[in-house]
Amino acid sequence: MFRMGLFVFILCLSGCHSFLAKPAQTVSITFPERNILEFTGRGAMAAMMMSGSMGAMGIAIGVAIDEGIAKDLTLSAEQGGFNRELAVTSTLNKLGYTPVASATSNTPIALTFIHLGFRAKGDLVTPWVEVLINDEKGERPYSYQALWATRL
Repeated sequence: MFRMGLFVFILCLSGCHSFLAKPAQTVSITFPERNILEFTGRGAMAAMMMSGSMGAMGIAIGVAIDEGIAKDLTLSAEQGGFNRELAVTSTLNKLGYTPVASATSNTPIALTFIHLGFRAKGDLVTPWVEVLINDEKGERPYSYQALWATRL
């Protein structure tokens, strides 16, 4: 009876863990060619207003405003030690996935980042990510914009 009780006790302590353990899934990650955080905000809004009075030149000025802000954001992030590839791979590692740079036939999940940056509405700025997820369910887009915001 003692041996049976000891066996059940050891089974309870170690058995459940072995049933719950899953091998890490491999995830391929593809980033945009440009290594820059994107920004969409006031420049895009100003472009529509300026296009009425200045034509195509007004649109170009509005786009240049947002591009300048995006370059400033990227420079500040790099100086602060931010690396987009490292941030994504470390997060996937913490979630139990194995990130790889290129997809193979054995890669069950593929993430293709389309946009990575910030959006502005008025004075509020929020982080923004758009990703294409390709897995056994097919290819589908996913967009995330944080609920919290900060004022410029």
